[in-house]
Amino acid sequence: MGDIIIGQAWRKNHIFYLAASDSNSGPSKIENKVEKEIKRLESGDEDARKDAAYALLELANENIPSDLKQKMTAPLARALGDKNERVRDFAASGLIFLATPENSPAVRSAAVDSLIVALKDKNATVRQAASNALFRLAQSGLSPSLKSRIVPSLIEATKEGNMFVPEDAARALCYLVGPDIPADLNRKIVDCFIELLVGSIHRDYVGAAFSSIADAKISPELKSRALDAIIGALRHSDYVIRETAASVLGDFGKSDSPPAIRQKAMDALFKALRSEYSDVRFSAAETLGDLAGSGIAPDTKARAVAFLIDSMSDDDWFVRGYVVDALADYAKSNVPPNLKSRITNSLIGALRDGNESVRNDARLALEDVGRSDISPELKARISKALR
Repeated sequence: MGDIIIGQAWRKNHIFYLAASDSNSGPSKIENKVEKEIKRLESGDEDARKDAAYALLELANENIPSDLKQKMTAPLARALGDKNERVRDFAASGLIFLATPENSPAVRSAAVDSLIVALKDKNATVRQAASNALFRLAQSGLSPSLKSRIVPSLIEATKEGNMFVPEDAARALCYLVGPDIPADLNRKIVDCFIELLVGSIHRDYVGAAFSSIADAKISPELKSRALDAIIGALRHSDYVIRETAASVLGDFGKSDSPPAIRQKAMDALFKALRSEYSDVRFSAAETLGDLAGSGIAPDTKARAVAFLIDSMSDDDWFVRGYVVDALADYAKSNVPPNLKSRITNSLIGALRDGNESVRNDARLALEDVGRSDISPELKARISKALR
């Protein structure tokens, strides 16, 4: 439980003497303590509610009977709508503790069910607290059955108007896609992410969403479907989506991707270097540079270098600067001597570029390559060019 953050602990100037930690406390005393705190949690006194929410949070993390923990879930879920932020935070954290593997299946199920219900509450504050709690649970780990249970509600939550709820829901789904849930739910998550991509909805999380699909152990058919959407997004009207799409292609092009997926992603990246959009071209160049040390096949590296060298004639100096950096990445990676030589020649040529920024980038790149593991002959050529 150490990896779940419950926020800054709030305490008044007194110490909570929890019945669960009192060696003289019997079962009836613990039950009385739980019932007392539940009543205080629903009182009109704000300080009392804060004390009660914190007390229940700590009780949720104590070794007390499961039936008492189950009794706490509904009141804590209702407290997600409290006007006091501390009460809401403690209530959400209490439900998170109750949903963790340390508790019985019945308690975990009750806690998750309470959060699912709260996710549809008419109060936006309650929905926001519930979506954040479910994200934190997804991040920390849930059983396959609980993962499957929350996916449909999270997908629905990505469509609501409150800004924070869909973001938390989308982030949670990134941790849920994979072999632990049925194939039809994986398909629904992929469809959800495609809808977010096409609609340019919550674009800050689209990259993470599709990266999670690229990394997930799901069927090649679903990965290919997601990849087709990313390739299509290279022509999106929103430049942020276009840049994100070019960047995510690198996740699908990694050496551990299925061969057909990897090939399709790399072909799309090479084609993106000739896009009509300069933002796609520089993002593609940057992505190809990031892949230089990722273990991609030698023939793919050779193709990448050839396309990048060709892009040194791009009419946008900003793109050329990214191409210089990418070529330097390949020169420092494990490529054959002939490729290192071609890259070096291209970088030396960039020292005469018409743009000062590109010339400076080329100089820095050559200095960097000169410090790497290259032949004495190449070192001499670089040294001469930099004089």
